[in-house]
Amino acid sequence: MENERQKPLHLFYPIFSFLNMHINSLTYKYIILYNTMYLQMKGIDFMLAVNYSTIRSKLKDYCDKVTDDYETVIVTRKDEKNVVLISLDEYNSLTKAARNAAYLNMIDRSMEQLARGDGKAHELIEVEDE
Repeated sequence: MENERQKPLHLFYPIFSFLNMHINSLTYKYIILYNTMYLQMKGIDFMLAVNYSTIRSKLKDYCDKVTDDYETVIVTRKDEKNVVLISLDEYNSLTKAARNAAYLNMIDRSMEQLARGDGKAHELIEVEDE
């Protein structure tokens, strides 16, 4: 039994379904991407939830949804050992955001230390050009 949650993006599919015969697939993907980004900007987040048996039998289809339609798929498993399937681009964006957040936190802590007077002055080291 497939356990997919209806997502708001499906509201846009009927609008563009009649264009599907006359519109190339790249343009259709851009329409889906635009609508997805618009909904996410409005704070509407959505994901597919699929059980392990379903994803195992239709892995290629769900991988295509993740990469082509920018979907996030939650694979539900017994004992709440769920996993999430996201595209490599999305994963890279998430890890980059985490690194940036950690770097900005380090800068904030340094600024707070300087404001408290906890900074140390150091001489600049001049390096000779070879």
